[in-house]
Amino acid sequence: MQKASLLFIVTAVCFFSCDDIINVDTGTADPVLNIDAWVNNKPETQTIYITLSQDYFDNENLPPAVSGASAYIEDNQGNVYEFTEDLASNDGAYRWQPQAGEMLGETGARYTLTVLYDGETFTASCTTGRVPEIDSITFSKEDDIGFGEDIDRYQGEFWATDLSGEGDTYWIKTYKNGTLLNKVSELNIAYDAGFSSGNGIDGVTFITPVRTGINANDEDDDGV
Repeated sequence: MQKASLLFIVTAVCFFSCDDIINVDTGTADPVLNIDAWVNNKPETQTIYITLSQDYFDNENLPPAVSGASAYIEDNQGNVYEFTEDLASNDGAYRWQPQAGEMLGETGARYTLTVLYDGETFTASCTTGRVPEIDSITFSKEDDIGFGEDIDRYQGEFWATDLSGEGDTYWIKTYKNGTLLNKVSELNIAYDAGFSSGNGIDGVTFITPVRTGINANDEDDDGV
């Protein structure tokens, strides 16, 4: 009987690379109007920022402020809220100060934002959604071992029940020592009691990842 011989060949492959500096001329683009209108129903000054866009790689300057625009919000009852340009701010701010009894963001009301600038009209509309009350917030202690020492961590969790009826959307905001947790990784949003539409989770307690999404993703210098 003949013996079969197997021959394994190992080859060494070398990869070479070099770095070349390439200067790319990105050019410039005509500026476009940018409207940042984020208002709420709190009894405080509401602000709309109107600026012009700038080149992508321009990190040294703030976006150019737009002066001379007209901005107002009108609800479905015909009430008009005029926003006045804040000439002292120099950042494109247009403000509205609610008077006694006035409020933007009444549940179920529809609002239309209108901005007039340079002969053009820009509009956007939305309806103020409903939100459930928060029943309670609990904290649990977690024993974590890291770098050879025990580290005690406390995890917060809010408890609330989604309102019955599909289609409710929420942004659950958390403040730590008075500062809003607004990193992208800390954005906690929900569709009904879950994360997205079509999940069939409606009218029940928010799911665990949403409830525990109120925690900061890092620690302060003092470890808190």
